[in-house]
Amino acid sequence: EFPFSAAIPFGVFEKILAADANKPVQQKIQKLQASLTGEPQHDLEVLKELRNSFEEVEIPASLLKDLQARTLKSPLSNFLQEYEEESCEAIRRVWASKWSDRAYFSRKAHRIPDSNLFMGVLLQPVAAASYAFVLHTKNPMNGKEEELAGELVLGLGEALVGNHPGRALSFLVDKKSGKVTVGRLPSKREGFFLEDSTFIFRSDSNCEDLDKYAGAGLYDSVMAIEPEKKAIDYSNDRVFWDGNYREELLKKIAEVGIAIERQLGKEQDIEGVVSEDKIVIVQSRNQV
Repeated sequence: EFPFSAAIPFGVFEKILAADANKPVQQKIQKLQASLTGEPQHDLEVLKELRNSFEEVEIPASLLKDLQARTLKSPLSNFLQEYEEESCEAIRRVWASKWSDRAYFSRKAHRIPDSNLFMGVLLQPVAAASYAFVLHTKNPMNGKEEELAGELVLGLGEALVGNHPGRALSFLVDKKSGKVTVGRLPSKREGFFLEDSTFIFRSDSNCEDLDKYAGAGLYDSVMAIEPEKKAIDYSNDRVFWDGNYREELLKKIAEVGIAIERQLGKEQDIEGVVSEDKIVIVQSRNQV
């Protein structure tokens, strides 16, 4: 299953910032950008001011109305209408993450000019997931094309992509025989959980999958409703204790990943969740 989504393309932020209503904040942002020196201690303070300045950006009502019109008869359209201010705040936070500390210094290290980076926003539903996973359809550790590698955590993917204590369940799947090999069982102490489905405003930059530079994960994605962080009780988890269930689930996830690779014709880096025993793909990109 692939979730319904909508996008705010590259260049929209720049157009909005250039509008008359945003001239003061545009000048403020330009002045702060010009004051960046590349010296970490100085730039950290400037970056913080840059991110905070995005709170002053006025998002025109026409942007949300256009998104609503393009997503009619979908839950997203209703959400944008009911939670207009929350949606605008989430969009601002994604745009502002261009100036996150990690993103800025990463670009500096790879000599990517700040002016070359553009931020888009992808709006997607988020299911109240039981598990989240990441797949690489070619094993990135040894380069074996016949071997799929994956990681899985309880709850949402924040515990997987964030620097949270513990490890994810790791596994390999032989793409020809379907044999599943578990490298380690999960040991993440905490997970992120939703009581009900919501929406996420995902960052999407034009500098995420460049040759010799993978910028994925440097920019922020923002949930409309923040998930609850809970301690994980593995004593009640089937993936941890039920070997047959674990193997069948991992095999099912791998089959979806292999099918996506086959359809797109290239090795894939895939993110997804398991919700009510359904495999939901969040995104897939060419593996770098």
